[in-house]
Amino acid sequence: MKKIITLFFAISFIAVSAGAQTFQPNLALLTTYEQSENPSEQHHQPYIAIFKKDGKTLIYLASKHYADETLDMVDYVFANFKPKIAVVEFERSGRMLRDKCSRNEFEYSAGIASDKNIPVVLADLPDDEKIKILSRKDPNAYKTYQAKWMINNSMMHKRQFGTYTTADGEVQSFTHFAWKPDMPEPMTAEEFKIWFKERFNEDFDTADLNEIFKEDWTWPLSTGTIFNKLSEDMDFYARDPFIVKNIAAALNKYKTVYAAFGEGHYRTHRKISEDMLGKPEYIWDVEYKDRNNCQGFQIKKVILVPEP
Repeated sequence: MKKIITLFFAISFIAVSAGAQTFQPNLALLTTYEQSENPSEQHHQPYIAIFKKDGKTLIYLASKHYADETLDMVDYVFANFKPKIAVVEFERSGRMLRDKCSRNEFEYSAGIASDKNIPVVLADLPDDEKIKILSRKDPNAYKTYQAKWMINNSMMHKRQFGTYTTADGEVQSFTHFAWKPDMPEPMTAEEFKIWFKERFNEDFDTADLNEIFKEDWTWPLSTGTIFNKLSEDMDFYARDPFIVKNIAAALNKYKTVYAAFGEGHYRTHRKISEDMLGKPEYIWDVEYKDRNNCQGFQIKKVILVPEP
């Protein structure tokens, strides 16, 4: 009888211990950016949210992209919380991390982590994975994505060199730099020009793209251009679920987790984080400047969640 009781308590202890460390994101609580709310009356970005539960700590940097005050907060987090893993907003494939002197706070965070031999999770999806997910819901998502890529690329060319590119040139660029063999065949130049004319009543090769597409034309919104809606769907159906799954997986394995994502992402899955961990405490301002070491780095990447 004593052995049975002992075994019962042992099993109970294991179950309680495992349960206390099992964090599962409730994706039903995910919101779009438009649906999200400011976390406090003190709200201004960037800021740090600190969640604690069952001996685990999540330090979430809600960043303002490419801002010195964000980089100050990165330094502050590593100096004061000593995280055991960094989960950052960077594609698992695609763009290459450069060095921690970058004003991109995710590269900077990965660089600091590498100096401290801390593993880094690249917790964003490459575009081809996002499009695979969206195409299951909208067969036209791929064409919209291709058009968005080419329009944006032409506008960048205009800023750098003073002229827009042509549909022929953009299809070649897209096929070379963005298309992958497991994607559908891209629109040809003629197909794209017809597509563009039907939607914007302009000839792509002669249109003033900056007049048609204003500053917020790719921002994730349900209203605006079809590209605004595409960005919102990418976040809601692809990126944010992948992000929160990676954060939860890190919490299940490590005691102190540092997560660095744009402030908009924090707001869209704040309710998920609070459901898993309770209400956080916030740090709104820090004074911490220590960015003198600008050596390159090799990050210690780990994969906690497979791509969908």
